[in-house]
Amino acid sequence: MRYELVKICPDDERINNLMREQAESGFIVITAYGGGDTDPLIVHSQKLKNRRLKADIKAAKYFFIPIWGIFNEIDEYGTHFELEQAFIVFNYHRDNERKPEHLRLLGQEWCTGAEQEAFIYREAGVDGIAHLVTASGTIEKSFDSISPTAAANLYFETLNKSAVSRLQDKALSYSGSRMYAAQSPNSLNEAMMRSGEIYYRFYKKC
Repeated sequence: MRYELVKICPDDERINNLMREQAESGFIVITAYGGGDTDPLIVHSQKLKNRRLKADIKAAKYFFIPIWGIFNEIDEYGTHFELEQAFIVFNYHRDNERKPEHLRLLGQEWCTGAEQEAFIYREAGVDGIAHLVTASGTIEKSFDSISPTAAANLYFETLNKSAVSRLQDKALSYSGSRMYAAQSPNSLNEAMMRSGEIYYRFYKKC
């Protein structure tokens, strides 16, 4: 489906305040995209895998928000860009279950299915620590407590570094600190199509 997107800043305190309660429950950030791949066939395959990932998240009954990072390049032919969608999955379950460790294990399972190297996992609590976790469960890096949008920004940066290393000059560059989020539904029909999502009304653009 098509979303109405708005540009957001990952360090916007108003946005962080909107997500504070959900963030303190713990969350993961994950995608099936590659962080700046340019091969049309690979990008198409990633898009299909990301749709399956979204279906898996919804089937697991966890609440989430989609978020997009923009990857681009400027050359003699103009500007080429791609939007890559990731998911911030909160430890909010439709059956009122809150099991942070279970969400992390699901993240590992989804990471394997999406053929990703790692995902972001933030522990529950006001000062929950964030980690870059591999599909096998190994913690590659740890970070201070961060907001969901800051975690998504960090994740896009990590994916892009991997893509640049893997593809060298064939990878698009992540613009950094410039992401897009979906506005809340404009109709009941749209809301029904977006079941499982947590909605926010974003006003400030960066």
